[in-house]
Order: sequence, then structure tokens, then C-alpha cells
Amino acid sequence: MKLLEVHLYGFGKHQQRTFTFSEQTVVVGQNEAGKSSLYEAILQILFGFPTRAASNRLEPKGGGQYGGWLKAQIQQDVYQVERVEGTSSGVVTVTKNGSYCGGDQTLRQLLNGLTREQVEAVFAFHLFDLQKIHQLSQEDLTELFFASGTTGENPYAALKKEAAKEMQTLYRPGGKKPILNQQLDKLKQLEKKLSEGVAEEQIYLELVRQHEQGEHQLHHLNKEISSTKQHLFEADEQQVLSPLFEEYAALNEQLQESTVIDQQDQLNAREWLEQLQSIQLKLQRAVLRPFDEANYNQLEVVITSLETFLEQETEWRENHVKAAELEEQLEAIVRDQQPLLAALSISPYNLENNLENYDLSYEKEMQLNQLITASKPSVRWDVKKQRLLLLSGVLFIVLGISTDWLLSYLIAVTLIGFAIFLPNKQLDETVNAKVTQFLKDYGIENQSSYRASDSFDSLRRLQQLQLSYRQVEERLHQTFQKSEAIKALFPTHLLNGKRENDAFREARKELTKAYDRYRSLQLIQSENEHILAAQQKLADQEEFLKSQLTQLYTSYGVATEVEFQKLVNLSQDYLQKKQRLNDLQRRLQGKERKTLSKPVLLAELDQLEQRLNELMRAQLKLQQQLDELMNTEQRGQLLQQIEEQRELVQATVVDFLAWQTISTEIDALYLHYQQDVFPKTLRRASYLFTLFTANNYQSLDYVDNRFIAITQSGRIYEMKELSQATKEQAYLALRFALAEELVKEKPFVLLMDDPFVHFDAIRFEQVVQWLKSEDNQLPYIYFTCHQEWLSPTSENSIIHLETEGSRT
Repeated sequence: MKLLEVHLYGFGKHQQRTFTFSEQTVVVGQNEAGKSSLYEAILQILFGFPTRAASNRLEPKGGGQYGGWLKAQIQQDVYQVERVEGTSSGVVTVTKNGSYCGGDQTLRQLLNGLTREQVEAVFAFHLFDLQKIHQLSQEDLTELFFASGTTGENPYAALKKEAAKEMQTLYRPGGKKPILNQQLDKLKQLEKKLSEGVAEEQIYLELVRQHEQGEHQLHHLNKEISSTKQHLFEADEQQVLSPLFEEYAALNEQLQESTVIDQQDQLNAREWLEQLQSIQLKLQRAVLRPFDEANYNQLEVVITSLETFLEQETEWRENHVKAAELEEQLEAIVRDQQPLLAALSISPYNLENNLENYDLSYEKEMQLNQLITASKPSVRWDVKKQRLLLLSGVLFIVLGISTDWLLSYLIAVTLIGFAIFLPNKQLDETVNAKVTQFLKDYGIENQSSYRASDSFDSLRRLQQLQLSYRQVEERLHQTFQKSEAIKALFPTHLLNGKRENDAFREARKELTKAYDRYRSLQLIQSENEHILAAQQKLADQEEFLKSQLTQLYTSYGVATEVEFQKLVNLSQDYLQKKQRLNDLQRRLQGKERKTLSKPVLLAELDQLEQRLNELMRAQLKLQQQLDELMNTEQRGQLLQQIEEQRELVQATVVDFLAWQTISTEIDALYLHYQQDVFPKTLRRASYLFTLFTANNYQSLDYVDNRFIAITQSGRIYEMKELSQATKEQAYLALRFALAEELVKEKPFVLLMDDPFVHFDAIRFEQVVQWLKSEDNQLPYIYFTCHQEWLSPTSENSIIHLETEGSRT
């Protein structure tokens, strides 16, 4: 059976919630999250609600409908089972692939007669009822495997009881009420009546006497044969019991000479040895990890050098940005100088070498201004020519008016324009050589402006820009020097043809890697210090345990564990022999040792059986003679009644033998289970027990109606002697093995409510790994509040109950 989905209308704290399951599902939630409520809901939907007074009846806290439904895949079909409040155990509705197919009776058939008690004994369990399996005897386990049908009862057991009842009704030795007893009495009465009807005939009487004498001899022979057979049985029994008698005598003699070590001392020695072995194992595992101190010191040097180098990164980047800004300032100054240089026609040489030394004082400016004023040319107008042009224009206007000639107007406008706009300038042909020389002294080749103030303003502006250029250029040079000084600190292996930015990036990468290796070595160093402290502590504990063991060994006159273990083995051997002696005493109780010869008894039995055959042939001959004498009508009627009665007896005997055969076959089936099925299940449980205990135990066995555990060293422990966790692992292995066998006829899913809390980490991991492995074919739902199941690689379906909704 594969559980697919559960929906709860109202159950405990769950209301209108749906949970989806896979073949292997883990339900995780803190306390009070509703795990146990979901666990109970699954069982109650399948097997019925408890009474209102029951503690596990979990009606919805917030009101509403009590119950829910679940979907399960059985073989290839999907069934939905709904149970809601109604009758005492609830009203059940079963649908198959969406179609109604029945109620409670159909559900019992789907479960193949599986009851809640059987489920809780094998499939469903939590921490507190894990040990229920320990309470089952071999007969209980047999009943559990044979339980089937729709009622959950064992049909073989019921049939066997019915067979015994019917056989008691039909026949009971020495009884009067059973049917066959009554029929045999009636047959004897009819035969007696038949013999009385012909008693007057001497021959008949003589034959009857002889026949009765033969019957008496037959009875005597049968008793002798029975006695001989009993003696043969006793001879066989003596043959079997003879070794037991001899063993009993030998054990009695050995036990009188044995020495027993106190049981508490054995337990103390075992506990101390186990602790000592555990400490020694921990000491073996507490191995110091390899630590490369030279590499550790080298990493410290590398980290220091890289950190020192990376501390220069900020200054290097600031210089880089500053240099870029200064270069932009130089470019801006050059852009501002270009128009001034072009206007004054100053050469680059004068700009670079002389401009800063020029005298640009106000007196020099006034001196230039006076020279320019003195050298300005005079302007005169020719009045006669102007008047002539104006007169000519007027005349052409008059001509145009009189002749209407357009060209006259154009000529007139041209003449008048010349008269007005073209004054006659007369320059002084002599240029002042002093002005030219003055300007050349300031590097000005061509004078574009005759204003001294404009020239000197341009020169002052140009001189100021040149001074700024010199200052910025000096600062840029200093910045380059700093960058070169920092660059000289770059590790050569980081540059190696790379840009400076790449060098810093590579340095950071190397520093990160160095830090990682350095921290790893620091962690190893710390772990080694912790291991050394732990080793010292374990060594102290080891020394204390050894002193305890030495005192114990000395008290028994031995010096080593081997010698003490020999005494322990002798003590255990003593207890086993004592137990064997008690067992022999119980088995031999009421038995006496006899000397019987089986060949002699067999020869006597052959002789008696030969005499019996001869006597039976004689009796048959007498019976034939008696039958010949019985020829009257009354005798015929009696014979008919006797035949009818014999037929009734024969029919009743057939019924009796049929029920006897059924009982024998059931006994054979039980024997088959006990000899074949149960040992196979026990072998599987033993394998799982060894796996769950991490191979600390070699097997789990069932002896004298009790379970025992055997360690790898061969020590035998009863369940009560094991630790709580080991007992639970044994019961868990039995449950899984029984479930694997039972699920073949009664498919179900394992329901586990955090039963592994007493397991240590190793054994817990063993159980979890087996549950997830391919060796486990059992679907399961595991309810837990521990996060160990939430592995990122887990294929399990996880249901979280911490939130209002559920997610898978």
C-alpha cells in the first residue's frame, strides 16, 4: 500500500488541511506542531474513531466536522477512504478511482483483515511502544502471520478450535454423549440381541464361546503388542535420554569443582573494558593533523608584504587622479593662451623663455601709448571733388527724369555714394620706428591694435597664464615622481607586463588565497591543540580505568585481562552449565534410566503380530460359521439394522477422520511456519540488528521463548541486560523484519513517531541510511522534530508543520 494524500476536515489542531506523501516521507515540526495528531488521524481514518472518553480522540479544537479522508494506492488502483463522525467508530465511505465501492466491510477487505492492534504491533510505533514486540512469544508471532481475512483473526486457529470441538462432539474415549459413542453402544446392543435369539443351539453357543475366547485372546495379544510397542518407545526414548543422563551426571560433577566470579564484578569489568576500549579507540582517532610551520611562517611574511603593498593603492590612485586633473589644467591654460598668442603674434620661443621677464608696468604702457599717439596719420577731405561728384549725380537724376532712362538713376546714385562715403585720407608716410622697436622688445611681431592698453592687457593675461602653466607643470612633475616611487614598490611578479590596476587586483587575489591558507593552518594548529588536550584527558581516564581493572584482577589472583577473561568465561560456562543442568533436570523429571534391548523387543513384537494374525484368521472363520447359523427372518431384520447402524458409524467415523485430518494439516502448517518462515524472518532481523548496531553485535536469536543478542566476541546477553538504545535497535530490527514478511499478504506503510531519540549518532545514521537505501522496500512516514533528516541531497518528501499551510 502506498499512502498518497491525507485531508483532515477537523482533527486536533488541524482544520481543512491537506498533506501529500511519497513512498518515503519525513514530517518535521516542533513540539505541539501537530505531528502526533496527523499520526493518529491516519490510523483512525483506517481503523475507526475511539470512544469520546478515550485520550486519543482528538476532536477539532476550533469546532467543525470531525474526520477526514485519505488516498492510497493498493496494487494498481487508487482508493479514497473517508471517515466522519456518525456511528461509534465513524461512517466510512470507500471510492475507487472516483466511484463508490463500499463502506466499512470493503475497507476491511482492502486492508486484508489487518487490525489496528496488528499495525501497532509491527507497522506503527513511537518511542514509548517500540518495545511491544518484545512481549510477543513465538506463538503470538505465529498468530500474527496467520491472521488474515476480513475480521483480523487467525482462520487456522479458529478452524483448529472448531475441529477439536467437532471431534469432541463426535467421539471421546469413555464418553457417553458423543455421537459415535452412542452409535457404537447401539451397535453392541443389536449384536447382543442377535446372539440371544439363537442361544438355544449348542453349536451356536460353543461357537460364540470360542469366538468370545478368541476376542479375549485378541484383547490380551493387543495389550501385549501395545506393551511391547511402549517398551520399544521407551527404548527409543532411553536411546535419546541416555546422553542426557550422562551429561547430567558429568555437569553435576563439574559444577561442584567450578569457581564463580561475582556477577557485579563481571559487569564492572565489562563496563570498564568497554570504556577503556572506547578511550583507546578515541586515542587512535585523535591523530594530529599535519602542520607545515615553515609554510605558516612564510605565509605570514607574504601577507605582511602584500598588505604593505596594498596600503599604497589609495595613494597611487589619488596621484593618478591628480595627474589627470593637472594635465587637464595644462590643456585649459594652453587653450586660453592660443587666441592671445595669435592676436599678438608672439612666438612659442618668446612665450617659453622671455614672457615671464617682460616689464609690463603702467609706465611702460604710458610710454607705448605716447609713441602710438604721436605716430597717428591725419585725415583730409577734397571739397572740390566731393562737390563735383554731387553735382554730377544731380545732373544724372535730372537726365533720368527727363528721358525716363533707368541707367541715369543708377549712375546718379553711384556718384552721390562716392561723394558721401569715400573721404580722402592722407596718411603720414613716415612710420614711427620707435613704436615698432618697442613692440618687438615685447616679442610682438605684428601690431593688430594701436591701443597700448589692449596690448599690455593681453601681455599681462598671457604672462599670468604662463606663470600658472609653470606652477601646474611643477605640481604634475611632483605627482609623476610620487607615482614612480610607488611603482618601484610593485612586486615584479605582479607587474610582469601588466597594468598597475591589474597588479593591485592580482595582489588582492593573492592576499585572499594567502589568508585562506593561513586560516586553514591556524585552524589545524587550533585543532591540534584541542586534540592534545583531549589526548591528555583521555590518557588520564585510561590510567584510572587501568588501575581499577588491576585492583579487580588482583582481587581474583590474576594479572591480565586474558586471565580474568578466562575466569569470566569459566563463570559464564558455569552459569550456562547450571542452566543446562536445570533444563536437563526439568526434561528428565519423572524419567528413570532403564536397560532395554531394542532388537529383542522387535523380535517379540514380530512373534506377537504373527500370533495376532493367526488368531484373527481363526476369529474370521468362527464369524463365518456364526453367520451361517443366522438364517431366520428375525435374524435378517437384526442383520439389516446392524448394517444400517454400521453405515451410520462409518459415516460418523469419516466425519471424525476428516476433522482429525484438518487438525493435523493445521499442525503441519504451524510447524512449517516455525521451522521455515520464522527462522527466515529471524535471520533478516539479525542482519538488520547487526547493521543498526554498527557491527557491534553479530546476531539476534530466539532461544527458549526469549530473544538474546550475541556480540562479535560471542558474549550472550538477554534483552534486559542491554542498554535502552540497543534494546530499541533489536526491537526495531524485529519490527522491520516482521513488517517485510507481513507486508507480502497485508500491505501497509510504516508510521514512525521519532523512535530513535536514544540512538547515538553512528547508530542513528545506520538506521537512517538503511531506511533510505534500496535494501528497504517498505514505504514509511517518519514524524520528527530533529533536523538531521533535512539533508539537502535527500530524496525524501519533507512536510513542514511549523507554518499554517503544509508544503511538500
